[in-house]
Amino acid sequence: MDVNIRAVVLDILTEIEKEGEFSHITINNALLKYQYLDRTQRAFINRLSLGTIECRIEMDYILNQYSKTPVNRMKPLIRRIMRMAVYQIIYMENVPDSAACNEAVKLAAKRGFTGLKGFVNGVLRNISRNKDNITYPDKANETKKYLSVKYSMPEWIIELWNTNMSYEEIEDILAGMKKDKKTYIRCNTLKGSTDYIKKILEEEGVTVTEVSGLSYAYEISGYDYLTALKSFNEGLYQIQDISSMMAGEYVKPSTDSLIVDVCAAPGGKSINAALKLAEAAYDNKDIPESGISKEVLKGITGRVIARDVSDYKASLIDDNVARLGIPYIDVEVHNALEFDEELEGKADIVIADLPCSGLGNAQTLLKEGKATISTAICTRDDIMIYLIQKGLDSEESFKIMEMVRKGKVASGKCKEWPEWKQDMIDHGVPDWYIWSCERIKYMFPKAHAAAYVMMAWRVAYCKVFYPLAYYTAYFSIRATAFDYEKMAMSPVRLEHYIAEYKAKKAEGTISNTEEDELGVMRIVQEMHARGYEFTPIDIYKAKARTFQIIDGKIMPSFKVISKVGEVAGESIEIAARDGEFLSKDDLRQRAKIGQSAIDKLSELGILGDMTDSNQLSLFDL
Repeated sequence: MDVNIRAVVLDILTEIEKEGEFSHITINNALLKYQYLDRTQRAFINRLSLGTIECRIEMDYILNQYSKTPVNRMKPLIRRIMRMAVYQIIYMENVPDSAACNEAVKLAAKRGFTGLKGFVNGVLRNISRNKDNITYPDKANETKKYLSVKYSMPEWIIELWNTNMSYEEIEDILAGMKKDKKTYIRCNTLKGSTDYIKKILEEEGVTVTEVSGLSYAYEISGYDYLTALKSFNEGLYQIQDISSMMAGEYVKPSTDSLIVDVCAAPGGKSINAALKLAEAAYDNKDIPESGISKEVLKGITGRVIARDVSDYKASLIDDNVARLGIPYIDVEVHNALEFDEELEGKADIVIADLPCSGLGNAQTLLKEGKATISTAICTRDDIMIYLIQKGLDSEESFKIMEMVRKGKVASGKCKEWPEWKQDMIDHGVPDWYIWSCERIKYMFPKAHAAAYVMMAWRVAYCKVFYPLAYYTAYFSIRATAFDYEKMAMSPVRLEHYIAEYKAKKAEGTISNTEEDELGVMRIVQEMHARGYEFTPIDIYKAKARTFQIIDGKIMPSFKVISKVGEVAGESIEIAARDGEFLSKDDLRQRAKIGQSAIDKLSELGILGDMTDSNQLSLFDL
């Protein structure tokens, strides 16, 4: 089966952007799904996905130079396609520029944007012709912006680093982050000596290189994918960066040490510490080829407590600990910001890999325990009230609130922000709060937010206790994509279209209209599951715009019938008040509607056995 690998990358980027999924999990899931592809294709998927994500700021900067439509005003899918293509043009030397452009155009057309093929083609070919002449911000005069664009790092992070480091040091770090990443392993000496594990890997065709200064670590390369290696599945080693292993080198545990890793996921540092705890029993003596003996393990009294903030993160640690078979690691869900009195004064070693919050929003702050519902910025009023409580001037607090809630601070269009920010720091406003202010694009006032919450409760109440009224109102007001033929004629027909649209969505070929229809179909499906159903449209009872409850069932309106619509439906509704229609001709004349509407109503059986004309033939007698 042919797989469009660029389409796979586009789906990865879409899932990350729309669903908020973690990039490494989404990419790994995709690679597992397509593990039957050859190594080169999977490497392409991995590199293009990661590269487009990691270089997004630079890609957007380049696109904005050559596109009359700013990146933030492009269709989301087109924006993702353009970023992918620019990354290929700038960074993937093995990909011809023509291929990057042509495949982007094809992908745009396949995903329903045929009308934008010329735009995609023109912008990308312009970038291709000028890729050696792209102008970046002036390094001498706009150093922060230059570093942000060149290395795709948010300016606020560079600004934060610059409080402790020079721009030269920051650039060295950013340049290092752009270097190709190597794969390192930490040998599981419970299952074998390092020499034994090296021998097993080489028998599997893996290239193994020793790491200077770390006797239990190797660099590996030349393999297809990890999960295909028997040695990995048998837990002979853990993937871990050198910098992560160094944490264990600094602490030097003994066999009776109590080690607490407070931000442990996915478990590398905890595993390394646990293995070093056992290795300490050998006191620099060679570990047997078969691994650390059971007798030695029985004498270990120390333990490692590996903690993280969520069940999901704890499950990542559990998976790795189980695969490696390490018996003395306890995995716990615990927020490191909450003081644990039971462990006070008991831990010999505490490992804290901080910060570990990433670049999230208020939800992230809540999940990671940096803020609570009462302290997080939830509405715009919260900002002003909090800053006044911190001692800032009330007028200044109001101005900060206004600039933050309008997104002026986030977009860098607030010239007073540096001064206000310093004032906030001077008044003890925590870093995470300032960080949150710099990310907000818009906020509701508290009264609006409260009104929306109250409305949500009322809607939910009606849905539970007055379901027919709820669905009738929903389909009348909110379901603008409702289609009578697809959704109200038969549950079997409904399920057919749901299955068809789901398949299209999985393939990436679903149109915007179909995606909107699928959302409404889900509500109809839910209604059926609750035991409620539609009744066919009655030409004399149906309304133009609103659905109705008729004898315990819901009758759709005329406006949801294609080729009829709201205007013709209103004419039919008014004409029906004057009595029965003698024929289709009579309906057409009294309602003043076109033949196409008559034909559609007849096709759907809504007109019953209504004759075409008022005139009788011999066959009607």
